[in-house]
Amino acid sequence: MLLTIDVGNTNIKLQMMKGYETIATFRLTTQTPRTSDEFIVDFRTFFATSQIAVEDIDDVIISSVVPKVMYSLT
Repeated sequence: MLLTIDVGNTNIKLQMMKGYETIATFRLTTQTPRTSDEFIVDFRTFFATSQIAVEDIDDVIISSVVPKVMYSLT
């Protein structure tokens, strides 16, 4: 599966894809500062509610227009 992360000025959108099919989407508000630990909690919640195992993620694509978020996100 592919995890795409789109970091915008207002929202961070997560999307899980299997091939060309969207499996699940999730939105977070873009807050700065946010620690990497906070991202982990939010991402784990997204995976759990979508019944996605972390081991099933093969690739991740991140696009961002908010450089201050990238350090904690990566």
